[in-house]
Amino acid sequence: MTLFAKMQLVTLKIVIVILLYVNPAEPAIGQTCTSDHNCSRSTEECVQGWCSCSENAFLQLDLSTLTPECKVFSSVACKTASCPKNSMCTKDGICACMDGYFKIGAECKKGRFQEILEPCFVEDGEVFACDLSKYSMCLSGKCVCFETLFFNKSSGECEPKSEFLRANNISEYRVMPGNYCRNDSDCIEGLECTGFECSCPSYCRYKEEQSSCDCGAVGFSYEPIILGCVLGLATIGFWTWMIKRTILKHKIAAKRAALEKRNVTDPVELNPLHS
Repeated sequence: MTLFAKMQLVTLKIVIVILLYVNPAEPAIGQTCTSDHNCSRSTEECVQGWCSCSENAFLQLDLSTLTPECKVFSSVACKTASCPKNSMCTKDGICACMDGYFKIGAECKKGRFQEILEPCFVEDGEVFACDLSKYSMCLSGKCVCFETLFFNKSSGECEPKSEFLRANNISEYRVMPGNYCRNDSDCIEGLECTGFECSCPSYCRYKEEQSSCDCGAVGFSYEPIILGCVLGLATIGFWTWMIKRTILKHKIAAKRAALEKRNVTDPVELNPLHS
């Protein structure tokens, strides 16, 4: 086998390995999955239908958005003295934040969990985070349910949308004003998802007794119609004048042509000669 052929074979093997083992998409924690293959192979695994941090990784929150991400543990075993402030070395040789503290970047910050739809933020060094164990994560500054779940106001928990569909005997999650949503498609037609709650457009109010949005009396303006009529009549008048002018020009031109033709063809009377 030639050197060129060997290089081609090695390149082909590398491509196959990349296609088989590298997941180009980095799913966010909380994404649904059916196997570990749906999650990031290096840091995540599929646990009870959700992508979660694998055994060789730990969970930390992004400093600016508080979105969760998995980071691989250091290969070097720790000692308590070498761990960051507010953390301790576990029996597994891993630095872990103490109870009541969250891993934010390289630090462990004091904090507490927020309820569903409560704001998530960092203020004065304290973290107000979402509880992943309750299937809640920080999105746009609020603790919201994982994608395929909805917030049940009665229980105060995130529950599968399938249960809502079954309880209401419907086939699609499209809800009325006041109900939980992640985007406009979760609301019935004409409603908007504002602050993770379906609501009427900003210029309307919801009338519960009629189950409809009251947008007030629809005003009717005659000005555009009047303006349209005036412009229409002006246009018609202009083109009528242009057409008449063109016809008149053609008539004058035709008369001139007829006169010129007659002058050329008519016999010329000669004066008689006188002797």
